[in-house]
Amino acid sequence: MRETKIRQGEVAKLFEYTKHYEGPGLDLCCCDRVYPNAVEVDVIPRGEKTLPWGRKSVADIQCDCSKLTFAPDESYPFVVAIHAFEHFEHPLEVMKEWFRVVKVGGVLGIICPDVRYTPRRGSRNHDDTHRSEMNPSEFELKILRPFLKEEPKASLQDFNTLQNRWSFECVIVKS
Repeated sequence: MRETKIRQGEVAKLFEYTKHYEGPGLDLCCCDRVYPNAVEVDVIPRGEKTLPWGRKSVADIQCDCSKLTFAPDESYPFVVAIHAFEHFEHPLEVMKEWFRVVKVGGVLGIICPDVRYTPRRGSRNHDDTHRSEMNPSEFELKILRPFLKEEPKASLQDFNTLQNRWSFECVIVKS
């Protein structure tokens, strides 16, 4: 496995939930980030520049991260999606797809930006690839509660604002 880097702060907490798993997990919508012990997955092929940032993709697998057709059910010990969830039109369906590939005993870890602290749609610095921007309360009401109600194998491990205060984390365990 290639050398990895973890940004301090927001990703370091998520790493505490995934570091003990054997075998690689999935890092979805990786862009130029390399997550420890994970297969990097992105719609942008390896080596091509990502939009809007212009960084080179490090993807091991190129695919639409809302449809993990390469992955059988319950095939990965963890799935992480760091600043990825907000890029999808139908986030509840995407969350179900990501959870589908998590092994029993594994975790799904999601980090999202809090819309209250990111540039507003239409402003100069807004990321136009964002489709589902929300704050933690909206995420809980629109995504988390319906997901936990529909997925009997899902139990919430952690749901908190991170130290940087402009992101929040959701960790779900599959039983």
